[in-house]
Amino acid sequence: MPWLDRFAMLLLNRLLWTSLQASVLVGIIAMVSRLLQRLPATARCTLWWVVALQVVLGLAWQSPIRLPLLSPPAVTAQVGQHVTQADSAEATGSVGLQPTTRGLQQQLDEARTHAATNAVIQAALVPRRREVPATYPLEARRNGIEGWVDVEFTIASSGDTQDLVVREANPREVFEKAALDAVKRWKFVPVVRDGAAVSQRAILRVRFTMANDGRSP
Repeated sequence: MPWLDRFAMLLLNRLLWTSLQASVLVGIIAMVSRLLQRLPATARCTLWWVVALQVVLGLAWQSPIRLPLLSPPAVTAQVGQHVTQADSAEATGSVGLQPTTRGLQQQLDEARTHAATNAVIQAALVPRRREVPATYPLEARRNGIEGWVDVEFTIASSGDTQDLVVREANPREVFEKAALDAVKRWKFVPVVRDGAAVSQRAILRVRFTMANDGRSP
């Protein structure tokens, strides 16, 4: 009987494939159970039930479910639309980026100029046009006291000294006034930056020793 032969061949084919799949699953579950010895009994039982269900479905299910393919033109159109939008956004961003970059560069240049102006340099490195020696305090001279005073000030664009402050002194409250009175009358060569004279903070140590009688180093 031809139909009986076809049924037998179909059943044999399904049985072979189902047996092969079941063997693979059994091997995987056995390996998992050996590696994970603390696996709960309920989980192991569930895995074996999955194997049994696979055997039943493999013998009973007639054929795989065929899903319809999506339409290629629609997908192509959507991809093209996204690419066009991305190109437009990139072009717009490139146009708007130029003024932003110029603004950032201007801010960076201003920040560098501000930092350079506020930086405190060593006044000993700046040429001087006029240097007035400090007057040695009489009491300190009589007592043989020596020391120094660190004076911070601004070298104006004219070369004059402005905004003088004492940063440190040793000993304290002995030579500060004499040092300020002297540096206040000094005159420097103006600091030039980018071709123009600018104001610049500087610091100078005025030493008071019996040998130099209140002169800077």
